[in-house]
Amino acid sequence: MKKTAILEAIPLLVFSLLGIAEGLRLTITREAKTAPSMLGPGTYILVLGFGLLITVIFNFLSNYRDISRTKKADLSQRREMPVSRVVVAMIGIFAMYAILIDIIGYVIPTVLFFLLAFRILGVRSWKTNIVLTSVVVAGLYVVFIRYCEMIFPRGIFFN
Repeated sequence: MKKTAILEAIPLLVFSLLGIAEGLRLTITREAKTAPSMLGPGTYILVLGFGLLITVIFNFLSNYRDISRTKKADLSQRREMPVSRVVVAMIGIFAMYAILIDIIGYVIPTVLFFLLAFRILGVRSWKTNIVLTSVVVAGLYVVFIRYCEMIFPRGIFFN
């Protein structure tokens, strides 16, 4: 069981360290002409890398402790989807999201993605699922489209 916590943490730890390294590289090699503000891509990637690193560490420590304290009786009573099925299902909805976002734009595929992802990850109440999905999609929209002024795909039918 402790292997599971380690195997979950390793890829995310690698990604966080790669993000930190790339953020440092972009921050250190930034030219004044190409970076009009201090919050260029290097700083953004660096902050995300550190955020992911902190999340991985806390998640690993909490899962490692929980797994070591879990009794076999507790595991046999759970009726959750097996981890392998969760992984396959999440890969499937990521693939669906990647395909649909180019075809119909940002909003509809993102709503579908989070509805399915929350359902797969254990949110059983549709009311809770819809509320969570609405909050996450609205938050992402406000942060990235309104605040950061990013241009998200509108889809091939809406260009």
